[in-house]
Amino acid sequence: MLKRLTFSLLLLIGTWSHAKPALAQALLPYTLPLDQERLQADGESLARDAAQLAQFQQFDEALARAQLAAQLLPGDADVLALLGSLYLQASEPQPDKAIEALSRAKTLQPENALVMFALGSAYFSQADYGQAAQSIESGLVLDPDNANALFDLANAYYKLNRYEQRSHSTKKPSPRTLTFGQR
Repeated sequence: MLKRLTFSLLLLIGTWSHAKPALAQALLPYTLPLDQERLQADGESLARDAAQLAQFQQFDEALARAQLAAQLLPGDADVLALLGSLYLQASEPQPDKAIEALSRAKTLQPENALVMFALGSAYFSQADYGQAAQSIESGLVLDPDNANALFDLANAYYKLNRYEQRSHSTKKPSPRTLTFGQR
């Protein structure tokens, strides 16, 4: 009975009293204005560092810098191409991410043969030999004398069982072969 009486009394007091409205001021955090020129300069510096690290075969460290450079310079095809090639050369290759970065670089620079060759290598590492051959062929239209690309194309043809096309791609005469022995 005492519990009921206490509960009723508390309920009655609660309905008679009204809560006072809170008076407060909302504060928004201060955000610094971004300096686009400095961000671009930092992105270019990171991309140069990544390229130098890649030359010394420190691919994982280079990949981290290239990822940051690609975030700072999302419209730079050279940075995206570097990022895509580093995804393939890292200690744990990530061909999906490489294809994504290289495809964006290809849309920004459709006339860059090196991007197409790297894209072909990425497709080849995923065992998508048809796409690999197509990418390498489109790059060879722009740079027909690239021996590494001709070799990669021959390997893609081999995997596709296109032996006739493979033999034609490896027997392409080089300028030295044409002038050898001719005086």
